[in-house]
Amino acid sequence: MCIESNWLIKPYRIIFIDYNMPLCDGPTAVEKIRKICEDIKLNDVLILKTGGAEKVPSLDSIKEFRQLTHVQRDIYLNPFIVVLSGESDLGCINRAINSGANRFMEKPTPFKDI
Repeated sequence: MCIESNWLIKPYRIIFIDYNMPLCDGPTAVEKIRKICEDIKLNDVLILKTGGAEKVPSLDSIKEFRQLTHVQRDIYLNPFIVVLSGESDLGCINRAINSGANRFMEKPTPFKDI
């Protein structure tokens, strides 16, 4: 599985993703995250389908999410995603950005640049 459902229950504001991963490359992961966020925005329901089975967060998690302000929801449903790669050719950069990433950074990346 490429994207786990637990990040929905405890979402992140900033996500760093490696471009080259063994089970799922960075751009594919970004597309899946953006799709999940879009589905939640459209349905306002925290259900994630994974491999044919539905995983539903606890009722407490749903209540907590629904109690968030619209600004807080927007932050959680629009995480800032950075794709990192040792390759910096234009094809990699374009694929990362076109997948929905906010930024592409070449590795190694100095901490001060983050």
